Amino acid sequence: MPTEMTTPRGGGGEYPDTIGHVQNEVNQAISAMKGNMQMMAERDAQLHGMASKTNEFVNSSMRFSRGATQLRRHQEWQRRKLCFIVVGTLLALCWAGAAYFLRLPFRVFGIVLAGLVSLMFSLLLLIQRCCYAEQDDAYQEATPLD
Repeated sequence: MPTEMTTPRGGGGEYPDTIGHVQNEVNQAISAMKGNMQMMAERDAQLHGMASKTNEFVNSSMRFSRGATQLRRHQEWQRRKLCFIVVGTLLALCWAGAAYFLRLPFRVFGIVLAGLVSLMFSLLLLIQRCCYAEQDDAYQEATPLD
């Protein structure tokens, strides 16, 4: 449908219907842009919220990983310690049996037994430190740096 003109074309007048129509389109475009900018601001806020939650999850997972590693080490150490105690007790009983049947003096038996116990305790500490050092190195290699 053609628009109605208030003045003839060559008369140099304006087209009020066309200007009003263009003004409406401009207002709609501005309204759409404002809506888009508001949605973009909301999206940015949501992204920042997700980023902070992600950082919290990373931190809590790292704390969980450290705690799990410490718990695993503690349990492994308990198992090793139990094995060493059992082996040490068996060795002490074997030594006591050998000392009884060989009729070793009690003083020699005590000195050798004390030496074996101290040697076993030293080996126990050495093994514990070596195992933990290897696990610490492996954990540090597996943990990403920020």
